[in-house]
Amino acid sequence: MFECPFCEIAHTDVDGFVSRRFNKAELNDICDVVMFTPMNPCVDGHLLFVPSIHIDNIGDTRTGAGNVVAATYKAIQLYLAEFPMDANVITNNEANADQTVFHLHVHLIPREYNDGVTLPWTWQKKEQEELALDKIQKKYFELVLNIFLKKK
Repeated sequence: MFECPFCEIAHTDVDGFVSRRFNKAELNDICDVVMFTPMNPCVDGHLLFVPSIHIDNIGDTRTGAGNVVAATYKAIQLYLAEFPMDANVITNNEANADQTVFHLHVHLIPREYNDGVTLPWTWQKKEQEELALDKIQKKYFELVLNIFLKKK
């Protein structure tokens, strides 16, 4: 029995989550990396890449942790070489950055124009802010116009 749910998935895959296993021979003999769909994918094709060696996150400084991070990203690189796509590759580091499972995992989120996924630093966020500003300006104009028309 594993204390970490991702360790259990990476080592036993009891529930059949794993859709692909990159073996350590493909990843510079560091560790296996498993790939599976998260419980709440944000788009079709959203995947998690999880190393079989437990490190807490990308900020883990234990001996060998950097190699585990490298193997995980190597698995993503191999996947993208086979299935090229526009995508975000994201990992969260600690609770304040929304990490919920404290075992390194990297999200691969396929992207398409107007897919509805918004990230705070992307053009979609800016576009949403501009639309909100347009609505505010329109309401303000209507308010001023109504005040002006009532005075006449």
